[in-house]
Amino acid sequence: MAMETITSTDDFKALVTEVTSQEGYREPVAFGIARVDRGQKNAEKVLQANFGLINWKENFGSAAVFIKALEEAKCDVDFSGSEFVATINDNFVQNAMAAFA
Repeated sequence: MAMETITSTDDFKALVTEVTSQEGYREPVAFGIARVDRGQKNAEKVLQANFGLINWKENFGSAAVFIKALEEAKCDVDFSGSEFVATINDNFVQNAMAAFA
């Protein structure tokens, strides 16, 4: 399923409210998207993560859009832990871009 393109500020605010009102939702302290380098012998081992930008106690609307894009990409977002890591795909990117188009 794909997110509809957000065309107004009110639509964006409604999307953010929809996400933040979910049961268990917690406002993130920090969030970002990273490119990871994996090991050659063991591809499951992450050697490092490079973040273009880390959002620290800011841009909570963007975090809500990313959460919604993950959910639309059939990723089960777990709010119970101290951190959440997900592998993103083209579906996530298309959904997230629809909100910012």
